[in-house]
This record gives sequence, C-alpha cells and structure tokens, in this order.
Amino acid sequence: MAHRKVALDLHRMLSEDDKDHALIDAPYTVMALRHVLRGVEMARTHVKAEAAKALLREALTTFDRAVPGGKKARDVIEHFDEYAMGVRSL
Repeated sequence: MAHRKVALDLHRMLSEDDKDHALIDAPYTVMALRHVLRGVEMARTHVKAEAAKALLREALTTFDRAVPGGKKARDVIEHFDEYAMGVRSL
C-alpha cells in the first residue's frame, strides 16, 4: 500500500498541471516512502541468500545517500506534536 501511494504521488507530480496536490500530499508521501524502506529492510533481514541481502543493503545505502534527510523529515512529520511541545529535539 505504501509503495502504491509513493508511485501514485510520483505519477501525479510528473503528469498533472496542478502542483498543489504535491504540496498537500508531500508529508504523506514522505511517510509512505519510509514505510517502503522499512519493508525493504525487513526483507533484507529475513531473506536467506547472501547475494540478495547484499543487493538490498546496497539499495538502502544508495537511497540514504541520495535522500540524506529522509528519516529526519519523516520523524518531524510523524512526531510533530512532540517536536512542537519540546518533548523531542532535532
């Protein structure tokens, strides 16, 4: 479901003239993307073949390099109330 959300948002961002959807959907896209990455990480830890584990590890590393602030962005969105009240800090 999270993968589908990310794919749909990407399609909308690239094909629609109305870019307001991208601004409205952006926080949810970030959260969905993090869920996809969590799924990849879970697959990496459970797959048996070492070659598959290596490919998944490489993919995760490549993504983290390409989007270095992805986890922090998701954290701020998901824990907004805690940041706003000073319970959590960046």
